[in-house]
Amino acid sequence: MRCVSAGPRRSGPGFTLIELLVVIAIIALLIGILLPVLSGAKSVAQFVRCQTNFRSIGQALHGFANDHDNQKPPAAKFNGPPNFNWFRATITPNTRVGGEPIGLGLLVDQDYLVFTALQDPSRNMAEDRIMDEDRWNESITAGSSYLYMYRYVDDLWSDVDPLAWYTMDRAADLGRHAIASDLNTEEDHGYFGAFPNGVPWVSHPEVGRSNVLFLDGSVDAAENEVMIQRNPPGKNLYHLSRQAWFEEAHAMYSGDPGK
Repeated sequence: MRCVSAGPRRSGPGFTLIELLVVIAIIALLIGILLPVLSGAKSVAQFVRCQTNFRSIGQALHGFANDHDNQKPPAAKFNGPPNFNWFRATITPNTRVGGEPIGLGLLVDQDYLVFTALQDPSRNMAEDRIMDEDRWNESITAGSSYLYMYRYVDDLWSDVDPLAWYTMDRAADLGRHAIASDLNTEEDHGYFGAFPNGVPWVSHPEVGRSNVLFLDGSVDAAENEVMIQRNPPGKNLYHLSRQAWFEEAHAMYSGDPGK
């Protein structure tokens, strides 16, 4: 019997160079399509986490008010040492000034809230978030990712001691239903933080909306263009500019919860 050699065998079908390049191109295309989608989903998730923070702040504010005759946590020193007499905070992200907790920082200091609830989870605020936490633990001055609304334009030049005046009920009576919001400013703002002075701060640029906490504990969102804090000309008008923004934002958006 004669044996016939079958010759070399192929182990199976293989890819040509062109086929391999096509597969790589398809994978690259899919990655290019999916990355923005995944990034957008992450931004939305951070926005929702921010809303959870505001709900926690709302619960803490009501807990503080229940224990302090319906008062809001004071964000100013009106009857303190001489070096504090100038400090008439109206809207502020400060949580500690001169070593003393103020505003939303009082909620942390008195165990109504954890400090991480005052930190915006947005990727855009990551650098400032780290600075805020470090300063809260180590410095005499610290801030938050959120704005806290304490005083009203009606009382800007009042001599009445507001430490026993600014209550949750009075805020509602004046139609000032919003009490805190994302930090969202235009250029030349008066706040200090991890970013260079004058650079606008936008908490959720990918989402394009700012969260707002109301007196009743509800959380809503408005377009960034509505809630952006605008500054008038001049470098010495930050105090008044905050009031102007506060009035404008309420007139345009937050006259009533959920409006």
